[in-house]
Amino acid sequence: MIKKRIQKTFSLLLFVVLLIGSLSVAYFSEQEMLSLKKENAKQLVRLLAQSLGENQDVLELEETILHEEGYDLYLLDSTGLLLAASSDADLEAIKDPNIQQLIGSQKPSEEVLALSTKLKDDKVPLAAISTLQSGRQILLIEGKDGGGGKGLGISQAMARLELRITETLILLLVLGLLFIHFMAKRLVKPIEGLKEETQRIAEGDLSHRIQRTQAKELEAIAQDVNAMADQLESMSYDSLSNQTQLQAILASMNSGVIAVDSDNRILIFNAFARKIFGILTEPIGKDINDVIRRDDAEKIMRKSTEFQELSLRHATNPVVRFKTTELVTNRRLNKGKVTVIQDVTDLKRLEQMRSQFVANVSHELKTSLTSITGFAETLRNVEDAATRDKFLDIIDAEAQRLQRLIEDILSLSSIESHEAQPTELIDAVEATSDALRLLEVQAQSKNVRLSLTVKGDPIIIGETEMYRELIINLVDNAIKYTEPQGKVKIRLEEQKSDILITVQDTGVGIPQEHLSRLFERFYRVDISRDRAKGGTGLGLAIVKHITLAFGGSITVDSKEGKGTRFNVRLPAHRNLNQAVSTKTQTIKFND
Repeated sequence: MIKKRIQKTFSLLLFVVLLIGSLSVAYFSEQEMLSLKKENAKQLVRLLAQSLGENQDVLELEETILHEEGYDLYLLDSTGLLLAASSDADLEAIKDPNIQQLIGSQKPSEEVLALSTKLKDDKVPLAAISTLQSGRQILLIEGKDGGGGKGLGISQAMARLELRITETLILLLVLGLLFIHFMAKRLVKPIEGLKEETQRIAEGDLSHRIQRTQAKELEAIAQDVNAMADQLESMSYDSLSNQTQLQAILASMNSGVIAVDSDNRILIFNAFARKIFGILTEPIGKDINDVIRRDDAEKIMRKSTEFQELSLRHATNPVVRFKTTELVTNRRLNKGKVTVIQDVTDLKRLEQMRSQFVANVSHELKTSLTSITGFAETLRNVEDAATRDKFLDIIDAEAQRLQRLIEDILSLSSIESHEAQPTELIDAVEATSDALRLLEVQAQSKNVRLSLTVKGDPIIIGETEMYRELIINLVDNAIKYTEPQGKVKIRLEEQKSDILITVQDTGVGIPQEHLSRLFERFYRVDISRDRAKGGTGLGLAIVKHITLAFGGSITVDSKEGKGTRFNVRLPAHRNLNQAVSTKTQTIKFND
């Protein structure tokens, strides 16, 4: 494109220059030819005047001179009357107004003028007149043929000159066009090279740099482009680095971040926000109202100065806290909004559990204290020893229950606050046996048989007292809900990376709808029955927290009327190069 524009521009300029030059040459050549013809006409008419003065024959002169020069001869008297003329003279030519004016002027010297009429080749003929001493006048007029004779050498020379000039101009035009083409190509080549180099930078190759150009005039431009590329590369690197950092920050945040433009098109929707709203597809670029519920979107994207809470209306019904601010430019123009969202569902659930825990603790304490206070007041008016002993037994039982409740609360609080003793290696068989011996009397009183089966050499990583408490709570719970003549079986099994502890009873079982909440604090399947059995409602909660403190897991399987089985997995201590032992032993405690 640049080359064509340069060629067109310079070609037009060359054409205009040559046109003006050719017109100027033609004009000045015409003027020069006219001047020469006038001078020639003067000389001819002067020669004729001298010859006539010597009485030479006009016809002889016409044959020897005038015909060769291409002029017609006219001899006039002093009044302008035609006396004689050359043989092929045009008699109408003397009627030209300029000729008539010359004839009447009677000037003694030679006069040359251009006639008003034109020849057949569109040239203006010349006329020359001279007045003799006798008063007669000699008139020469250029012939109608424009001079076909030898005397028109001047005209022919001028014609040849014009032809040569025309040919020269055409040649100059052709050479000029070739020169323009060559120069345009030479000028454009470094420009096109510079264009290709800058195009690579414009297409994103910011590491590319322009080498030295052939044209010194473009060197400064190349240096400026390279400097601009350096700045762009630096800015691009900074932008990419900032974008990478932003993406890493957004991906690692435990809060959702949503940003939209002024048309509600999503600009940012980080992973945590997708998790909160259950978004599986790519939301960037979509309308926020097409991604989440319109009601939720309107509430969340409304500008707020403080954090607000909202229960979202989808599958899991999460509770979120959010704050929305406007995205503005340096000119304070609104470019959209950004919202920070925190999932407080678990926090709300913990707050609810804490409230329930406080309420349950208060209720349990109040129940026991009310019983103790009531029976103590009653004792004031009881004189019968048997009745007094009965009331004292009730007060003692409630006091013991209150003590167990407080101990369980303190134990649970200690576990949750990670106040456990330093980790140690626990001989699971010995620790379990110690715990079961403490429960032998309770099991024997209910006629429930206890047995321990051990496979391998189970060694557990943890704290011994906490482990015993875990076993005691599980087995105590099993004994309480197992009918007389029932069985409670404890099994320790060494596995590849952990120890499986199973406590299985033949008790009443647990309905399926209660299994998911079984490890909650103060949760009871049958409140009246549980209280009657002396439970605090915290035993299984303590078991769960000890298991988690050891880095293990716990599950429960139960069927009504067929019993319950608790499965606890705790980390094992074992040499990786040592094979798992397969030896099995069974220990019975109250047979």
